[in-house]
Amino acid sequence: MILAASLASAVTVTNISNSKLNIRDIEVTVDGSKDSSVSQGDEVGPDVKPQSTIKMEFKFENLFSTTEDIDIQDITATVIIRDIDDGEDLEEEISDFDLKPGREKTQRASFTAPLKIDEGLYDVDVEVEASDENNTDYDLVWTFQLNVDKEKHKVIIHKKELSSPEIQIGKSADLTLGIINIGQEDEDDVTLEVTSKELGLNKKETFSMSADIDDEDNAMTRAYTIRPENVEPGIYSISIKASYQDGDKVDTATQSITVLAAPQPTPEEVVVVTAPQAQEPIMGEVLLPTYIPPVSESETPSLGFLNGNMSYIALIGLAYVIVIVVGVVVAVRMFRKE
Repeated sequence: MILAASLASAVTVTNISNSKLNIRDIEVTVDGSKDSSVSQGDEVGPDVKPQSTIKMEFKFENLFSTTEDIDIQDITATVIIRDIDDGEDLEEEISDFDLKPGREKTQRASFTAPLKIDEGLYDVDVEVEASDENNTDYDLVWTFQLNVDKEKHKVIIHKKELSSPEIQIGKSADLTLGIINIGQEDEDDVTLEVTSKELGLNKKETFSMSADIDDEDNAMTRAYTIRPENVEPGIYSISIKASYQDGDKVDTATQSITVLAAPQPTPEEVVVVTAPQAQEPIMGEVLLPTYIPPVSESETPSLGFLNGNMSYIALIGLAYVIVIVVGVVVAVRMFRKE
């Protein structure tokens, strides 16, 4: 019976006008422009554009008096921008908090508008759930609207990526660019220029771009190869420019890349030539003396018959002495070996 009575006393408040939980002020800032007096059902003053920064501030208050002394607890809020992201919602949840009677608290949410977005009004719902000490549940929704209004002509460089931030001389890297038409009108002649005198880069091309975000020509991707050759190591800048409307409108960007020195060549292998070792005499081998031919009489002064014969006899005698000495040495070694 006690449980049944408790369930019967539970109340859910869905009507904002009868709620003791209230959002007293809603402030919306779009790209620095502020609308500080947004109420239920209002259209926010500043217009939203592709990639706008949207900041929202909500001041929640507990309308119970201090004499009633009823806390509102476990307040959670989810801020939802409906259908803005290619038919999908953007949402952010505000963490739960409590409010004492007569007190207020400011909570914030922030969004970045999609790059591809259609013009028009988009609902923003602030869905709030909470409960209080009287066993009352709150299920409330505050709604206002954002207006998306594009510029008539607007082409931007929204992406620039290097395959590597550093590159060696003689090697290559790729620069990938993204260009998109976020304006209201088609653009027939969009010229893209990518240049760097130091790096020898000079690219230029012209193409058409559609304003329809569902058209494949609404956005373009281009890739360019960078290959530094005759440059010093250092940091180099690449200039990127997209011009349209006969050059009256431009969007520019720069990309830096670090060029490193080429790697040093690997030293050639050193070939070591080893001098041949002197051959030791083999035991038992007799080395014969080199034969020295006699000097002819025509090559020496004539000293008479005796002088010539004495030279020949002396030479033969020397040869025999050498043979005998060698024989003795060999015999001694063989004897020691035995």
